[in-house]
Amino acid sequence: AATVEITGLQHIANGSTKEVTVTTVPAGLAHTTTYNGQATAPSAAGSYDVVVTITAPNHFGTATATMVIAPGGIDAWKAEEFTSGELANGTADDGADPDFDGFPNLIEYVLGQPPKLADPPLAFNVTPAGAELSFTRKNGITDAQCFVRSSTDLSDWSTSVPLVESPDGDVVHVTATVPFVPVKPPRLFLRLGASRQ
Repeated sequence: AATVEITGLQHIANGSTKEVTVTTVPAGLAHTTTYNGQATAPSAAGSYDVVVTITAPNHFGTATATMVIAPGGIDAWKAEEFTSGELANGTADDGADPDFDGFPNLIEYVLGQPPKLADPPLAFNVTPAGAELSFTRKNGITDAQCFVRSSTDLSDWSTSVPLVESPDGDVVHVTATVPFVPVKPPRLFLRLGASRQ
C-alpha cells in the first residue's frame, strides 16, 4: 500500500496550465494524475475533479480532490506574480520592467511571460513582403490587447499594424508584416505595445 497526498489545489487563471502537487509515501512513487478524467492539466477557470493513482509495481493507492482555478485578469495575475511589497512600491505597475528585458509588465501579461525572468527578443525577419515581427500571446485574455506599430525614423509611429493571428490551444501565434517604405537609406522599425481594454 501507499499513501497519497494532493496539495496545490487553489490557482488563479492566467493562461498557463495548472497542476496539483502530489506527495507519496514511500516517496517518489510513479503515479498518474487526471483532471475531470483527462491527463492534460487545465488552464481555464473552473473546478476539476483530480484523481491520483499509484502505478508503481508492488504498491497501490489512490486519492481524490478538487482543484479550483479562479477567474483571472491582470490584477489577479499581478497578485500571483508579485509580492505585496512589489505591488506597493511600483514594481508591479503596468509600465514597470523588473527583469529589464524591454517588456513592461503589461506586455509580459499579454504574452504570458514571467515578469521577473528576462525573456528572449521577439522573432524579427526580413521577407520579400517587408519586415515581419512574430510572437506568441496568451489565448483568452479579455482585459488587455497587444499591437504593433511601425516607423522609418523612430519618431513618427504608425497606427496599429494589422495582425495575423492563429489560435493554438492556450496560445495565439501572431505575425505582423509591414511593407518596406521607399526611403533612403532604406530602414524600418517595428515596436510591440499593449494596452488595457
